[in-house]
Amino acid sequence: MARTTADSRGVLHDSLDARYARYLALAPHLVPGTTAAAAQAAMAGLITSAARRSDVAIGTIQLGVDTSARNAFAHVTVSGDATGDVRGIATFLAAVERGPVALVVRRLALLQADPAAPRDHAEALHVDFTIAGLATLSPRRSTR
Repeated sequence: MARTTADSRGVLHDSLDARYARYLALAPHLVPGTTAAAAQAAMAGLITSAARRSDVAIGTIQLGVDTSARNAFAHVTVSGDATGDVRGIATFLAAVERGPVALVVRRLALLQADPAAPRDHAEALHVDFTIAGLATLSPRRSTR
């Protein structure tokens, strides 16, 4: 019986080591920030940086963090709108999905910005989006 308990502890320790190693491998792909505000700021920076590199103009953005789940990760979201040409919008979306942080486009609505524009006018598209990622937030401290 004692041997079985000792063997179980060894297996649990190995399992914990394996999970920790997988977590460390995942960590560089998470939204940086140990607080909700820091994670939101990091997401805003990632999105505006991708837009700037893609020659896309960001309009408004709304940041959110879902901290209701009782697991190690929090969902961080950015909803907003942007304007650019076809190449710029495609480059922006590729930068978001292929960047160093694992992000996913959850919602995308693409509209022609000015359907009545003359043919010689540069094409502009308007996009509404929601982009999400995962962050590891520090556990909240009790105020007792």
